[in-house]
Amino acid sequence: MQEYGLKGRAGGGKQFKVLNSRSLSWTSSGTEVEMAIPDAVWDGTKNEGLGSYTFAGVMTAALWSLTGAPLNPGSDESWNKQSMVTTYEYGDNGKQDGQYGVGDTFSDDGFHNYTKGKVAQKYELQGTNFKVARSQSYSWTSSLSVAGGAGSVTATRQRSSNELTTNWSLTGDPVVGARSGDGSWSRQEMTTNYHYDGNGKQLDVNGQDGDGNTF
Repeated sequence: MQEYGLKGRAGGGKQFKVLNSRSLSWTSSGTEVEMAIPDAVWDGTKNEGLGSYTFAGVMTAALWSLTGAPLNPGSDESWNKQSMVTTYEYGDNGKQDGQYGVGDTFSDDGFHNYTKGKVAQKYELQGTNFKVARSQSYSWTSSLSVAGGAGSVTATRQRSSNELTTNWSLTGDPVVGARSGDGSWSRQEMTTNYHYDGNGKQLDVNGQDGDGNTF
C-alpha cells in the first residue's frame, strides 16, 4: 500500500509524491486467504497541511493486526506475520532528500512460543537514488500470550542526523512483557551494512557485512 501527497512549492508547481509504502505479509501452511484492501481516503490535514491519500482510517484491526488473530493459521496452528513501512522525505522544492524504514515481525510456532522482532533501516543517497545503508534487527522470544503483549520495541527517526534510535537493550532488563512464564528470556540483535561505489551500485567485493549478538 502506498500513500501519496502533494510536494513542492506553490509557485513552482506541486506533484503527488509517495509519502510512505507499507507492506504486509504472512506465511502459513493453512488455507490461502486474501486480504481485501480498501481504497485510501483523502485527508487534508496530513502531509503538513497539504493533504494526502491515507489508509489510516480504513485499515482497521479487523483487516490487519500484527498481534491479533492470524489470517490463516497453519495446520499445526503456527503463523508468522510481518509489516514494513518505508517513509520518503522531501525538501521544499519537492525533491526527495531522505528515506527510512521501520518494520515488525511476530510469529507463533504453534505451541504458544512467540518470537517478536523490530527492523530499522537507514537509507543514504547513493548515486541518484536512496539505498539501504544499514539494517538493524532485534528479536526476542516469549511464552506469554498475545494478550500479554510479548513486549515491544520502538524506533524513532532523527531527520537531522539520519539516525534511528530505539529503546532496545540486549543486556538490560528484558523488553516489557518479553519474559516467559518460567522467567526465562532470549534476545538477539543483528546489524547489516551495505556498501556502494560512486555510481550507487553495490560493491561486488565487500558490498555487505554484518555483526550480531545473542543473550
